[in-house]
Amino acid sequence: AILNFTASIDIIERVEDRLNADLVNPLRGLGAAQLGNGRPDLARAAFRRAVHISQVNEGPHNLMQIRVLEELAETYLTMGDTDEALDIHQFIYNLEARNTDLDSEAIIPALERQAQWTHRMRMHERERMTWRKIIGILEDSRGKKDLSLIPPLTGLGNSYLFISNYELETYGGGSMSSGDTYLKRAVRLSSANPDG
Repeated sequence: AILNFTASIDIIERVEDRLNADLVNPLRGLGAAQLGNGRPDLARAAFRRAVHISQVNEGPHNLMQIRVLEELAETYLTMGDTDEALDIHQFIYNLEARNTDLDSEAIIPALERQAQWTHRMRMHERERMTWRKIIGILEDSRGKKDLSLIPPLTGLGNSYLFISNYELETYGGGSMSSGDTYLKRAVRLSSANPDG
């Protein structure tokens, strides 16, 4: 796979140029193959180049680069560089939030991505703040009994199943029971709308 992607990249560079937008996908493929081959250092270079080419061709704030940025963040995680991975995910959020009303439903996909990422990074307080923001937006726009509240309520409730050592020492087991409240509310919403 590495040889095939390298050959594709070489052909595009010879026929077109080194910044041609058609290079993005083979560079992504090359990065994935290198990552799978245990070479995250090489994968990082391929993904970085794909991001650069995307930004040159589509502008620095284009949304098409998000998938490559996610792959780059995964590569940094593999390399143990969580700070870089977090910076990239913050950049992704900023891209998605750009020109979006931060109190409208349009921001919810970006917030959901952020909540899932912070969950994965075991940053549960930030995750909970994000789920609460989503819930607040939905309650303001759809009311407190809308079925769209079930996924964020469930996400918020589930976040309390994961407790850091700090939370355990500081709050004891109280944190888990807090999550139970949100899960029960999601169940009540579901039960009240069996046809939804």
